[in-house]
Amino acid sequence: MMAMNVRDGNAMKRDKRVLFKMITVIHVAVTARISTSNKGEK
Repeated sequence: MMAMNVRDGNAMKRDKRVLFKMITVIHVAVTARISTSNKGEK
């Protein structure tokens, strides 16, 4: 039972890390798109 909980915890941590990376990548892409469109308007 304990080993299963540890494995689930590690999987959860890994999923959170992947999710955080995805959010960061999306945020950077959106920010870059906004700044480039602002430059285009100016």
